[in-house]
Amino acid sequence: KDTLLGFTVSLPVGTLLVSYIDHDDDSALRQDARQGAVGYLYPLSPRTNLYTAYGHINNRNGAAFRVGTATGTGTGTTGFNLGVRHVF
Repeated sequence: KDTLLGFTVSLPVGTLLVSYIDHDDDSALRQDARQGAVGYLYPLSPRTNLYTAYGHINNRNGAAFRVGTATGTGTGTTGFNLGVRHVF
């Protein structure tokens, strides 16, 4: 079972992003995991922003979850993103 809690907070300049995921393994192995993440969006214009995010996974009982991307499986339990987003 997976549970995801997330929220955004509008700040005077930008937006704070926070999420928490709990993976509850019901098998006999009980390979549970938890992930916390925090991010920030800084507006450069109405359609462009800078973003940064940090996330960490805490694996338990031999669970092997990794931080990855849409195209890669990842190699570790900590991730950091920094970039620019432009909406067309």
